Amino acid sequence: MNRPSSLISQSRPFGFRLVWVIWIPWRSLIAWMVFQAGGYSGVDILHLTENGVSVDEPFKYITYCIVIGIFVGLAATQFAGWRLL
Repeated sequence: MNRPSSLISQSRPFGFRLVWVIWIPWRSLIAWMVFQAGGYSGVDILHLTENGVSVDEPFKYITYCIVIGIFVGLAATQFAGWRLL
């Protein structure tokens, strides 16, 4: 069934504007604070971790590796443009 194009709404949903209302001030505030502090001097992803990844039992490395694998796999599929769902 063909519909006239005038019946199809071309406006964006309210949630689209809400995202911009939240994220623009938030990111602007972060950028301003970084600028006021003189910029980033470094990134330490293992801050306050004395001996690498903090896992107290060898068996827990399996869970750690599974979680890291899920994050890396999802990032790779999104980077490649694949859709999982």
